[in-house]
Amino acid sequence: MIFSEKLQILRKNKGYTQEALSEKLGVSRQAVAKWESGQVYPDIANLIQISELMNVSVDYLVKDQDCAMNIKSYDDPDLDELISFRLEANVNTYAAFMNETDASRPASHDFRYENGR
Repeated sequence: MIFSEKLQILRKNKGYTQEALSEKLGVSRQAVAKWESGQVYPDIANLIQISELMNVSVDYLVKDQDCAMNIKSYDDPDLDELISFRLEANVNTYAAFMNETDASRPASHDFRYENGR
């Protein structure tokens, strides 16, 4: 994906019009329109402003590549055990029963966290 396409997608995802983006960047609406049509590219100062406003890197903006996210999986064998412990503690401690009352909305589909029960 090229810069002009990325800019247009990012702008629309943020809910900005070309006019709104141009005001935030301190450029004319025509400049934004030319960037999005691929007629010209912004200078480095504007690229930096765009990257900060859109929360992406300048590298992402200028490299011709598809939009992609690099998600690293984090495997923590203790995480499941910790979650189970926390849920069990929430159910079986004094604090869990301290303010217990009858449901004020019996048909409200309120639920209670339980671990495997």
